[in-house]
Amino acid sequence: MKDAKAADAERSYGYALLRGIADVAHDLIAALDRDFRLLYANDAYVREYRDLWGHDLREGENLLEPMAQWPEEQQKARDVWGRALAGETFSETLHFGPTEKKQRLYDLRFNPVFDDRGHQIGAAHIFHDVTEQTRMETSLRESKERQEFLLTLTDTLRSLADPVEELDQALQLLIQHLGLVRAAFYEVADDQDNVQLVVGVGRDSIEWPKRLKMSDFASDVAKSYRSRTNYVIDDAETDQRLSDEGRGVIRSLGVRSLAGVPCSRTIGSSWS
Repeated sequence: MKDAKAADAERSYGYALLRGIADVAHDLIAALDRDFRLLYANDAYVREYRDLWGHDLREGENLLEPMAQWPEEQQKARDVWGRALAGETFSETLHFGPTEKKQRLYDLRFNPVFDDRGHQIGAAHIFHDVTEQTRMETSLRESKERQEFLLTLTDTLRSLADPVEELDQALQLLIQHLGLVRAAFYEVADDQDNVQLVVGVGRDSIEWPKRLKMSDFASDVAKSYRSRTNYVIDDAETDQRLSDEGRGVIRSLGVRSLAGVPCSRTIGSSWS
């Protein structure tokens, strides 16, 4: 049998070898004991933790405590580590970060850690940042969807001669493409404030108002139109720019969000 000294030497060698391998890996690797104290973290993990939470994490330190000023993120970390510390092996894709701007998307893999007698002593995870990869995949998918939409739109409108029918079909396709509740095309009068409905479509039977004044929505809507700037209302119930009348019109449409987009035509002007 090996004596204790030889066994310790082997363990030290194995630990040093493991650390060396982990430190050259691109993945971020860490292990905690059952009290959320850090048993091990490779260099990449320590750097990422410092970039996110502004703290140099050290072995023996509680992983969660430096995150105390971000309680939601701290609880999120506690929950996923808690599952692994309860013996679960799983994968998860989650956002982590102190602010929305600094949030990153991570692919995480967790598993419990056992000693040589089969007793669980903690948990480990390996993860990597997939923010840019996911962003690129999303951009490519959206670009493909836009191209498919434009091809469908072109094919549909090619056979139509009636301008109103063209608008109707274009708006129907736009609703499907963007997942909208309804859309409309308004002709803008010479005063660049009054508008008249040309075509209005939707997923239900609610009708668009036939005539509107942009200034009835809010004092700066007409100004936005004249400067060819989109006017976006995320929540009509809380948007302080809206007049009571404008808020009422949006309520009558059965929606809380609305976007006005200036459109150019060969003859006249429009707002949809």
